[in-house]
Amino acid sequence: MLTPIIKCGQIIIIFSLLVFIGACATSEKSTDDNMTENKVSGTKQIPITTKNRSDSVSVRSEIESRIQPRPNITGKYAVQIGAYTTENNAQKIETITKERFNLLIYIFHDKTDNLYKVFLGDFSTKDEARNFRDNLVRQYPGEYNDAWVSEHPLQ
Repeated sequence: MLTPIIKCGQIIIIFSLLVFIGACATSEKSTDDNMTENKVSGTKQIPITTKNRSDSVSVRSEIESRIQPRPNITGKYAVQIGAYTTENNAQKIETITKERFNLLIYIFHDKTDNLYKVFLGDFSTKDEARNFRDNLVRQYPGEYNDAWVSEHPLQ
């Protein structure tokens, strides 16, 4: 009695597979019929439309103007004169300091603490950098009191 049940179960499984395979072949064919005009190497071509945005040029030039070339550093030390949470604040200090000194000055974005650090000078020894920092504090009392000597972060 068990044998006819197994055969009946096998027949049901085989019949189900045939119906499933037949359904796949039918849907595949109908999909092919719909795609014949748009088909290239088995892929559907999608028309690409480009839209020129009126602000794309101004955004690009704004970004390019903010990119600073890497400074030419020959020494090991600099004086860090500030650290700011916004690039705009760092740029203000950089501009003021450029007017005062004919020295290397640059902004370094430290991603570890997300601060924009302003560095001034390029000194071979730590003593040279310390002497400059001390003179800086004397020459501009109250403005550079928190300045300190640091190794160049770009090396």
